[in-house]
Amino acid sequence: RDAQESRGLGDVYKRQRQLDNADLGIQELMQVVHLSHSQLFRRLKAITGMSPTAYIRNIRLQKANQLLISTDWRVSEIAYSLGFTDPNYFSRAFRKKFGCAPGVVRNNG
Repeated sequence: RDAQESRGLGDVYKRQRQLDNADLGIQELMQVVHLSHSQLFRRLKAITGMSPTAYIRNIRLQKANQLLISTDWRVSEIAYSLGFTDPNYFSRAFRKKFGCAPGVVRNNG
């Protein structure tokens, strides 16, 4: 069972490319790694120090940072493409993680 759970958590890392899917959430992660919500939370927290929701948001924000530097997409386009449904929330989350607004990264990137 532990081997299956460890292998399942490895699948979470492999699915990082899919974290920009707005429909990807805790339920799909639970199915992928074959863990209950509480088991997923406990194991992911132990490995990453983050809740599953925070982990998904963190990966999406890191991708947003890359897109701000490498594309000419508007901030709202990046937010929507990464599964954020509210560009204002995206900007607040980005500022909290990186200490500056997305537009600053764009202008300095």
